[in-house]
Amino acid sequence: MKRIIGVECWADYYFFSKLLLDEKLIRKEKNKQEVVKGIIERSKGGFSIGIVDHDNEDLISYIKKKYKVGSKNECEIENSVLICDEINIVKIKNHPYFIIQLLPNEFENWIIRFLENNCNKSLTEFGYTNFEEFKNDSKVIYERLINNEKFITLIRFVLKSQADSENYINKLKIILEYLIEKNYSVDINKLKNIWAIKN
Repeated sequence: MKRIIGVECWADYYFFSKLLLDEKLIRKEKNKQEVVKGIIERSKGGFSIGIVDHDNEDLISYIKKKYKVGSKNECEIENSVLICDEINIVKIKNHPYFIIQLLPNEFENWIIRFLENNCNKSLTEFGYTNFEEFKNDSKVIYERLINNEKFITLIRFVLKSQADSENYINKLKIILEYLIEKNYSVDINKLKNIWAIKN
């Protein structure tokens, strides 16, 4: 299967390839704008997923402005579904394009929130002195990232822990698996009750 899931950075690439146990599904882009561009401009009607951070620029406003009706690659948003406080999914109208937004902010915060709230663990238990150190480690090139023992140990712990209970990372895994399985025939309303998909 081609690389149908676009992500913003190498940390995302590593995490989601391990979460889905398939590195060949993931495509690393430069930033959020390039992830969106990869879906809307380069997918050419083919099934595509993007995973982006929530940052200062609202995703829906960005899409509406950049791809407004009458523009070269015009598109409309069909639906935006808030799955939980940590996951929002945007569906592009008339195309099998899905953009998943990690809430409430960037990937690194999303991971640490899980670590602290779901696992009762802190960054210091993995050798980090503060959040900025962890964030800096996540921004390096892939070769340095996969050889960083602290970072990899933390991510592996999160990946192992997410499988043990109903939580937002496990939810996202089920959503991604459902989207990949159904691709052109996704019922976005089913994503609102994600545990029903699993059972």
